[in-house]
Amino acid sequence: SLTTTGDLNTGLYFPAADQVGLTVGGTQRLNVSATGIDVTGDVGGDSATISGDLTVDTDTLYVDSTNNKIGIKTTSPDDDLHIRNTAQTGATFRLENSNTSTDANTVYGTINFEGNDDSASANGIRGSIAGKSEGISGQLGLVFSTANGNASQTEALRITSAQRVLIGATESRTVQGFATRLQVEGTAATDSSVQIVRNSNDINPPYINFGKTRGSVGGVTAVSNNDILGEISWGGADGNDLNNVSATIQGVAEATATNNDTPGRLVFKTTAAGAGASTERMRISNNGISAFTVRTSVGGPITGVSPDAAFTVQNAGADVGKIT
Repeated sequence: SLTTTGDLNTGLYFPAADQVGLTVGGTQRLNVSATGIDVTGDVGGDSATISGDLTVDTDTLYVDSTNNKIGIKTTSPDDDLHIRNTAQTGATFRLENSNTSTDANTVYGTINFEGNDDSASANGIRGSIAGKSEGISGQLGLVFSTANGNASQTEALRITSAQRVLIGATESRTVQGFATRLQVEGTAATDSSVQIVRNSNDINPPYINFGKTRGSVGGVTAVSNNDILGEISWGGADGNDLNNVSATIQGVAEATATNNDTPGRLVFKTTAAGAGASTERMRISNNGISAFTVRTSVGGPITGVSPDAAFTVQNAGADVGKIT
């Protein structure tokens, strides 16, 4: 060993064959061997360059210099960045904005996807996912952006802090009295429409299914007579809002449901000029297919749910004609 007089716990040591160590204050801080350099403690200075693999605390951080990959809690990274965690909660990473003055324009963090191929118009950021504030009270939404061709990226989809999905809009809007979980908005058929296509070599179609219970989420509490099971509504803006209904088709329960017995009817409604609400015009009751039990209302709502004729015309709730 090489030490100075009066400071015997600091100096240059040779702890084993082919090894040189530097000890300060009785603690070995640097060890050089044939396999590499081990450093204990902090490394200061303006910069540091390390050639070869780097291991920090066994597997806290591992740099694979041969394959240019980084592992966190793993010494065998399979991807450019591989984070491993054996806990039930899984691996996580965090993007933090430490600004203490948050407003509606604050971005908490962004993940960017960038290309560098000028010939394919793929140079620059081609997509991103950003966590964006929606106010001053901790509301946060996720904004997904994409790029088409060589154009700059634009917002494609947004998930709001209320867990609503917006396509073509940056804010939820009220239609017929309430905002919904999914909103698609645009200025043409191509960006204001939804398609559902099924491709299968059979007779089966794609589906739109409506379900109604009288229980909590995940429950199956039976519906009751006259419960509306599903509704398709049409409404137009009146210059003030989109809360008016012009026409609806409803599926309605025709009895309190029991096990595998859920009779129902279809109700067709339209809104007359000057009226504030839609009126039932026609219904197909639960026995309508076999008995052709169709009732058409002229001038008023339809009464009764068990027609006694194949076809009945009512006026203001009273029968005016029947076909038996």
